[in-house]
Amino acid sequence: EIQQLYFSNLYKYNSTQWYLYVNQSKNSTSGLDEGTHTYQTYSVDNTLSSNQTDNRTIIIDLTAPTITISNVYIINTDGLIGGRIFQNTNVTFNVTNDSYNSVWVKVWNGTNTSTAIWTGYMSAVSTNWTISQLTNETWPLGKANYTVYINDSVGNEANVSGFFNMTLPGRGTAGNNFNISDCVDLQFVNDNVTAFYQVINDINCTNTSIPTATNTWGINGFIPIGNATSGYQFNGTLNGNNYTITNLTINRTISQNVDNLGLFGYIGAGGNVSFVGVESANVSGDDWVGIVVGYNKGNITNAHSTGTVKGDNEVGGAVGDNEGIINQSYSTASVNGSTEIGGLVGINGNDNSNAKIVDSYATGIVNGT
Repeated sequence: EIQQLYFSNLYKYNSTQWYLYVNQSKNSTSGLDEGTHTYQTYSVDNTLSSNQTDNRTIIIDLTAPTITISNVYIINTDGLIGGRIFQNTNVTFNVTNDSYNSVWVKVWNGTNTSTAIWTGYMSAVSTNWTISQLTNETWPLGKANYTVYINDSVGNEANVSGFFNMTLPGRGTAGNNFNISDCVDLQFVNDNVTAFYQVINDINCTNTSIPTATNTWGINGFIPIGNATSGYQFNGTLNGNNYTITNLTINRTISQNVDNLGLFGYIGAGGNVSFVGVESANVSGDDWVGIVVGYNKGNITNAHSTGTVKGDNEVGGAVGDNEGIINQSYSTASVNGSTEIGGLVGINGNDNSNAKIVDSYATGIVNGT
C-alpha cells in the first residue's frame, strides 16, 4: 500500500543505511489514514542484482493519550498533597496510570512557560509514575507552573499543566514561622491552624474573585481560615509585619446560610493575629461576618480593614462577633446588615463579659435594614 502511494527512490544516509522521506500525504489535502499499513523495500546494485524485504508493517496512530488533571498529584516534603513546596525541600510528582510508555515533567520559571528550570523523567512504580526532586534557590517563589507530558507506545504525546506554590522555608514553629508570600499561601493556612505564620510582602488576592479552571478558588472566593468546628478554629499565630492583603473576595449569600466569614472565619481562644491590613475587600455572607474575622475569641492587635462587608446578623467592618480582645485596630469599611452590625464589630461580648476593644475605632458607613 505504501509502495503504491510513495513509489520512490531511496536516498543514501550513510555507508550502510538508506532512507525515504515522505510527509504522509496522499495528496495536498489528506493525510495517510490511521491504521496499519504494509510496505516492502527493494534494492538493485550496479550489476543489476536485486533483492527485497518481505512485507512489513507501519502503524499510523493519530489518537493522543488522554490525561486528566485529577491523576496528577504534587506532594510536599511532609507528604501533603497540594501543600506548600518550600525551597530546599523535596517536591514529588505523581501520575496515576500504568498504560503510558513514558512520562516526564517540566517546571517553568514562575509563570513563564517558555523557560524550564527543571525537567525530570518519571519512573513507573506499580500503577503510578513518580519522581521526587530537591528544590533550591533557582526555583522561583510564588506560583510555579508545571507541565506533565505523556507518550503512548507509538510516540503520540499529550500534556496537562498546573501549578504549585513555592515559598521560603519555615517549619511553622515559634522563631521558625511559615512564610506567607501570596494569597495561595494564605489559603494553605487552613492546612495547619495551630502553627506560626508571618507575612513577608504585600499580597494581592484579586484572583479570589476570578474563578477559572486553573485557579485555586471557585465562585465563592477565598475560603476563610478556621471555622467553628473543634480542631479547625485558628489557634495559631499570624504576624502580618504591617503588610497589606488587598482585593480579598468572599462571595456567599444570606440564603446560603454560611456563617463565620472573613479572612479568618473563626479565631479560637489561643489565636493571635497582629499587624495585618485587609484592604479593598469584598466580603459577604450570613451571620458573623467581618473583613478580618467573622468570629473572634482570640487576640487581634494592630489590624485594619477597608472595603465592603455585607451580611445578616453580627456584621462588622473588621470583626463580626468579638468575644476576645481587639487592640489598636480600625476599620473604614462600609457595612450592610440587619441586626447587631457596626463599623468595627457587629457585636462585642455577647458570650464573654471579658471581651475588650481597646484604642480602636471605625469611620465607615453602616447601613441597617
